Amino acid sequence: MEHLNLPAPRAAKIKSGEIVAPPIDDATDKELAVKLAMLVKASPDQLKEFITADNLMGKDPTFAASGQLSPDAPKFDPIQLTPDEAMDYLSAEPGNDFNFHTDDYAKLKAAKKKVKEDKDAPGVAALVSAEILKQRFQAYRQAGIGAVAPYDRGDGKFSEPGDEMLGAMQASPILKNSAPEAYAAFCDFPGNPAPGAIHQFFWSQQKVEDKPAFILSHRMTYPMKNGIVYLDRQYFVSRTYNSMITGSGCGQLAEGTIVYYVNRTSTDQVAGFMQETKHNIGRKQMREELIKMFEEIKKKVAKG
Repeated sequence: MEHLNLPAPRAAKIKSGEIVAPPIDDATDKELAVKLAMLVKASPDQLKEFITADNLMGKDPTFAASGQLSPDAPKFDPIQLTPDEAMDYLSAEPGNDFNFHTDDYAKLKAAKKKVKEDKDAPGVAALVSAEILKQRFQAYRQAGIGAVAPYDRGDGKFSEPGDEMLGAMQASPILKNSAPEAYAAFCDFPGNPAPGAIHQFFWSQQKVEDKPAFILSHRMTYPMKNGIVYLDRQYFVSRTYNSMITGSGCGQLAEGTIVYYVNRTSTDQVAGFMQETKHNIGRKQMREELIKMFEEIKKKVAKG
């Protein structure tokens, strides 16, 4: 409760059973940040089957495909695209529609030349997309967020997702203060390994704003005395938003177990013109969805 830095009235609301969404500062003008906390009248052990990484971070029903990645032999299949979706990717150019590096755009352009008929496009797009994802995964495994390639926005402009993710971590003092070993292990990955930390790597294809997006993520689970911390970093997203970091977990209090969640999503779409309005709308939508997730967890715990 101390690390959540809540004023007394909000702390009292949590202890009374309310789901509270305290104010949280965005790390940059590109970021949407949301924080939630609630108290459940149960011990961490009693919550184990409900407080999992999938439950706290949400298991997105829009996934078309997904899988855990082996460091030695990562596989990205089955990538599923319609001919129109495949041609959309193969025709990608630097700008704001996609999140590729200059070299990625060159690979897509070269692959497009192999398409003789519309029916060929999904297979060609799947192969070149898997190549791009594999290269990015291997670079991240070797050197962490410092190796995340920038997004080419055209006209010599780039977005730097690695810098954005580092800023998001530095703007999250809850973890740094309450679990410094976990903070260092996740922030500096693959450096500063923490004993007991479990690292997993995933890829997924899902619909984002009704368009297929490929996502690479790194999840770290860190058990603590009377609690657990989950951290998840989407370090590559092929379109729409730039990156996402979520932190969640639970810890025991005298009154029960506090469950918390922090989400920091970076996107070029909320920067610039009408910035404040875009931030307010985006944050409200995120908060509403997350509150639903917390309410579902409370219902499951009550039934259990």
